[in-house]
Amino acid sequence: MGDKTEIVHLQNKNLIENSLCKVIAEYDANLHKKSCSKVVCKTLDNILKDNMDEISVIQLDVEGYEEKVLNGAKNIIAKNRPIIVYESWGEKLKPIFKVLEHMGYILHENKINDNCIAYLPGYHNF
Repeated sequence: MGDKTEIVHLQNKNLIENSLCKVIAEYDANLHKKSCSKVVCKTLDNILKDNMDEISVIQLDVEGYEEKVLNGAKNIIAKNRPIIVYESWGEKLKPIFKVLEHMGYILHENKINDNCIAYLPGYHNF
């Protein structure tokens, strides 16, 4: 999932790294022969366009693609105001913070399992 419908290249990573795939920014023919796959990337809004009702939680584990996935889910988020759970990546989270804060979310980082929870004050009870 991303912020628009497009073809992306996924780099298949070593399972030891706790990561199956990662979107690579630029196509590299040598890398592609060894460990990449082309896939169609769609928005969450597009995937769920006929079934957007009653979405209460979105959990993201998208290996650094969180900002793009959130931007591609703006309609679902605006309509349903779900709790959003995503992995904590330190400094790499700043763009995600901006997207969620712009939508009115407050962020809470759970240090126990390295997840962050984003919620709307007055809508979600924490």
